[in-house]
Amino acid sequence: MIEKKATKSGEPRYEVRVRGTDGTERSKTFRIKKEAERYERAQQTAVAGGVWIDPRAGRVTLAAWSAEWQRTVVHLSPSTQRIYEANLRLHVMPELGEMELSKLTPSMLRAWLSGVSTKTRCCRQRCLHMAWRRCVFTGRHESMSTGCGLSVAGEFGDGLLG
Repeated sequence: MIEKKATKSGEPRYEVRVRGTDGTERSKTFRIKKEAERYERAQQTAVAGGVWIDPRAGRVTLAAWSAEWQRTVVHLSPSTQRIYEANLRLHVMPELGEMELSKLTPSMLRAWLSGVSTKTRCCRQRCLHMAWRRCVFTGRHESMSTGCGLSVAGEFGDGLLG
């Protein structure tokens, strides 16, 4: 739904309200009506197609998301959980932990990996691959191309980072 509003100075603004798949209404305001209409169509298509992503979900840092995921994972053995935790803590979080998920890009990750020694590169790539796969599978982001700017299969499976 698009509602026309006016600023204090009388300029028109167009507020788009969309109800997400979680039932919560979200709004975004635009200066130009065509932009508001385009945004509304894209959001409605995503909701109808079951691929809608809460725009606020990408604001979570990798460290916060990782900590939440580690607390809630129940299907891994204790030793695997320890390995994941250690790899993330030692290799990923020092440099990328404070980055918001939505701001992580393939070029940023390639640059990060280029500074890693050959010996540890494979370990870091596996850590990242695991983190992004889990990110997709937990439903925070249906795909990295829309949630974090990364595609699990495309970026990691094809060796783009290694």
